[in-house]
Amino acid sequence: MKSSGPISPSAVAYSGPLTIDHTTKIKARVYKDEKWSALNEVFLWVPEGNENLKITELQYHPLGEDGVAEKEFEFVEFKNVGSSPLDVGGFHFAYGINYAFPSGTLIDSGGHLVIASNDSAFEARYQLSRSENIQVN
Repeated sequence: MKSSGPISPSAVAYSGPLTIDHTTKIKARVYKDEKWSALNEVFLWVPEGNENLKITELQYHPLGEDGVAEKEFEFVEFKNVGSSPLDVGGFHFAYGINYAFPSGTLIDSGGHLVIASNDSAFEARYQLSRSENIQVN
C-alpha cells in the first residue's frame, strides 16, 4: 500500500552541495519501496563567525551488514574549510543527535571530524579514523 502517493513527475533530484550559511530548518522524507518515511526535521543553527565549518557528509539510513544494524553506520562529517584552526568546543546538537563537542575541541585548517553512531563500525567499514585532524586541549 502506498502512503502519500508517488514522487511528483515535476520533482527535481538535487545532487549538488547544500550550502547552509544561516540558521535553517530542514524537513526531509525518504521514498523507498513505494512508501514515504515519516517526516524528519532538523534545525541547523549557524553561529556568527563560524562560516568555515561545513557539514560535508551526512550518512542516514545506510545499508547494514550481516549482524550489524544500519543505524550503527550513521555519521555526520564536519570540515574546517578555513585557513586557521576552528574551535568548536561547546557546540552541541539539540535535536536528532545527542552530542556536544568537548571544550577545547579544535579542527585544524582543512581538517575534518566525524560524529559516528558506532566508532568501531565506522572505522571497520570505511577504514578511517573518525577524528583525523582534530585536537582536544
